[in-house]
This record gives sequence, structure tokens and C-alpha cells, in this order.
Amino acid sequence: MPLADSAAARGLAEAQAALAALTTAQAAERAALLTDQQHDLAAAQRALAAAQRKLDELQPAHERAQQEHQHAIDAAATELADARAAAAIVDQGDPTAVQRATDRMHAAEAQLGYALDAQDRMRTEQGLEHQQTEAAVAQAQAALDALPDRQQQALVKLDADQRAAKILAIARVESARSQAADARRVTEHNAAIVDATATTAVQAWQDQVTAIAQAHAAASAATAAAIPTPAPNQILSRASGRVVSVNAEEKDGQLVVTLELVP
Repeated sequence: MPLADSAAARGLAEAQAALAALTTAQAAERAALLTDQQHDLAAAQRALAAAQRKLDELQPAHERAQQEHQHAIDAAATELADARAAAAIVDQGDPTAVQRATDRMHAAEAQLGYALDAQDRMRTEQGLEHQQTEAAVAQAQAALDALPDRQQQALVKLDADQRAAKILAIARVESARSQAADARRVTEHNAAIVDATATTAVQAWQDQVTAIAQAHAAASAATAAAIPTPAPNQILSRASGRVVSVNAEEKDGQLVVTLELVP
């Protein structure tokens, strides 16, 4: 196989192998993307479920905390009422008893104030926590809702990129196939020229041999026909080259044979 033809065939084989490898790689890439998208969807669903579960668990926890704080307020209020009642009946003539009743009442008032402040702080914190949890649920829901469109866009982009790459690979295969076909035609044409040249040369050689044989045969025949009686006793020949014609005649009792030659 000529070098050009061999190189073109090798280029075609390489282009076809590259196209096959690209097709396999693209299929694997698309499958991997779909798998990742399924994992992302499942993760988004789990995130939403976790956020919603936290929101659902928040209300009972807040209610329990509110009940505990209310119990503390009720206890502090009861203690304050008891302290005030005890102060009202204390013996005013006993300074020590009066002081104890007053201290008890002040402590009960402080405890009630602390319980009320704690309840206010709790309500503020619970309101903020509830807002944050609701926002987390909304954010998880929005992410889940936006995921299908984003995944579809990624899939469309991948398909477009893969189509462009495959078109380029197919074009390279077609170009290589065209070059291989051109190289094959050139090889066949050159072989045909060589065959035709060889045939022509053989035919020309055969024609030349035939012409020489025919010329010699004609010369022999002409010579035999022109031999006079008596036979000639002198033949002059200065012939050299290829005989193309022969002429024989009798002159003054002698046979003169004329040969036309070419070098």
C-alpha cells in the first residue's frame, strides 16, 4: 500500500476511534449528571422535610416553655400574695417580725418581676426562633421548587455541548474518509497509468519485432525473386540500422538490392 494511502487510512481509523470513544464518554457523562441530579433532588427533599419537622416540633416546645414560665410566675405571684398577707397581720410592735415580713414581701416582688422578665425574653426569643424556622422552611421549599428548572437547564447545556463535540468529531471522520477515498483513487489511477504504460511498451516492442521480421522476410523474398540467371557474383552492402523498406532490380546484368534504413 502506498504511503499516502496508508497514512489516509490510518487517519480515518483514528478519527473513527475518536468518535466511538467520544460517544461512550458522552453517554457516561450524561448518566453521571442524571445520577447527581437525582441525589440533589433527594437531598433538597430531605432538607425541606427536616426544616418542616423542626417547625412542627417548635410549637409544642414553645408551649411547654411558656407553661414552665407561667408556673414560675404563678408561684412568684402566690408567694407575693402570701408575703403581703403575712405582712398585714404581723405584730407591728415587733420590729424583727415586721422586718422579716417586709423582706419576704420584697423578695417575692423581685421574684415575680424576674419571672415576668424571663417570660418576656422567652416570648421574644421564641418569636425570633419561629421566624427563622419558618424562613428556613420557605428557603428549603424555594430551593426544591427551583431545582427541576436548574437541572433541566444543566441537562440542555450538556446535550448542546455534546452535540457540538459530536458534530465536530463526525466532520473529522468524514474529512478523513474523503482523504482516504482521494488517496485510494490516486493510487488506483497511478496503478492504471503504470499498467497502461507497461502494456503500451510491450505492444510497441512486439510491433517493432514484427516489423523487423516482416522487413527481413520481404527483403529475402525480393532478393530471391530478383536473382538473375546466371546468379550474381558480387553483393555490395553498406547497411546499418533498422530496415523499413526493400527494393531489388537488375542493372547491367547485376542484382542491385536497396534497403532503406533508419538508425
